[in-house]
Amino acid sequence: MRFRLPGWLIDDFLRKAVALALAIMIWLSVSSKLEYPEVTLPNVPVNVHLDSTVMVLRKPAPTVEVTLSGSNKSLGKLSSQDITLEVHLPSNIHEGVYYYTVGLTSKVNVRRRPSGTKVVAIRPDRIELEIDRLVSKRGVKVNVVTAGALKDGYRVVQTAVEPSEITLRGPSRKLLDIKAVDTEPILLNDTVVQTFEESAKLVLADPDIQGPDSVRVSVMVDRPSVSRTLHGIDLALLVAPGGGLRLEGVLPEITITLRGPKAVLDAFSELSATPFLDVNAITSPGRYRRPVQVWLERQGEVVVESITPAQVEVTLVPLAGAPPAPPVAPAPVEAAP
Repeated sequence: MRFRLPGWLIDDFLRKAVALALAIMIWLSVSSKLEYPEVTLPNVPVNVHLDSTVMVLRKPAPTVEVTLSGSNKSLGKLSSQDITLEVHLPSNIHEGVYYYTVGLTSKVNVRRRPSGTKVVAIRPDRIELEIDRLVSKRGVKVNVVTAGALKDGYRVVQTAVEPSEITLRGPSRKLLDIKAVDTEPILLNDTVVQTFEESAKLVLADPDIQGPDSVRVSVMVDRPSVSRTLHGIDLALLVAPGGGLRLEGVLPEITITLRGPKAVLDAFSELSATPFLDVNAITSPGRYRRPVQVWLERQGEVVVESITPAQVEVTLVPLAGAPPAPPVAPAPVEAAP
């Protein structure tokens, strides 16, 4: 079955087609001149797209006003969230360029708008973006920070960190004045009595600046020592019980110089250090030279720096009423071992 056009349409078809075309043109001309209502949306955000591996936006992009036109139905209940503006920054912006101006047009930058509406104007139509290039800065020193205090008599002699210098990455302007970064505080308290090591995080004040997660910190703890000299201490003589010998004459007074923690030495007295001569092994009368030894009350914390005199010569004679010693050759004066 063949389809046939109605006779009234075929009759004088050319004239009717021209009339229809003229009618459409007239309608388009009139509709373009009709005034539609307009609505201005304030504080419309501008989404900035950039290569985050080489660039950062130092401040959020400014907002703009967007004016829309359309029917009353299309413009009803609009908000700034109903339209989306986007800007794409090139990644080849030179280092040292901190401000970049972008023009805004409805054709290029409007990515979303309500159906049945048209963007009439964007104000301002140019915005300035504050940008910065991401760079690496080498040779940034690391400072060790401590908190708290050691117990009396102890001190931190030295701190060390590995690595002592690091590389930071971030916006060039933010890195410009950074010469060093601090560690998080290393805690010191009464329980710390010796050198120790631990990991410490770095304090990076700006989240845009990146660096190592942590460093290795060494804290050298020491107990400072001082010297103290005790004068006029009596010298004791250790003789073998029942050996039948006694000292002839008087033993000299001794001067002892000690070294140790100040708090310990401040509590030291003449009774805390006892110098003595050990002649236990001698069984025959005679003259002998022996080294002066010292017994200390706190042997592990205090050491003897010097003894004056360091050696003493003594004369041993038989005790009265003691059986005579077997004859021996005259005993020479012995030097200290």
